[in-house]
Amino acid sequence: MKGKWWCFLLAVLLMAPLSNAWAQHTMKQDQICLVADNGQRWKDLTPEQRHELRNRYRQYHELDPAERERLRKRYDEYRGLSPQEREQLKHRMERWRQLPEEKRQELKQKYQRYRQLPPEKQQELRKKWRELRQLPPEERHRQHKKLREEYFRKND
Repeated sequence: MKGKWWCFLLAVLLMAPLSNAWAQHTMKQDQICLVADNGQRWKDLTPEQRHELRNRYRQYHELDPAERERLRKRYDEYRGLSPQEREQLKHRMERWRQLPEEKRQELKQKYQRYRQLPPEKQQELRKKWRELRQLPPEERHRQHKKLREEYFRKND
């Protein structure tokens, strides 16, 4: 279920131009009436956008309450981002979508292994990553390789 809500969250964020419409909505006779901050109205949406939004609305209401609350918090965080931060997030999400499925699975597994590290190891690793970003490109590449081997490859 976790993967499904992540995909759902990505879809919501990718629909950013329409995402303001999630602020207020009601269901009436199989039509979603939307009032968006930017003035976007249901009648202005293309049939494809309407279909997608209906599906997302139904999927949202099928989530259990705790998942809906987590999604709402993430959405609020997204709305709190500056336009530049939103653009960066969209860029990162687009890069993620363009990765081959095998690479995404590999990265998910690495992230899971990271999350299983004790908190002090996670903190140590985050500190090393921050330090790594300050290095010149050649040294950064060499150290990055060393870190990957140290933290991720020894359990493969």
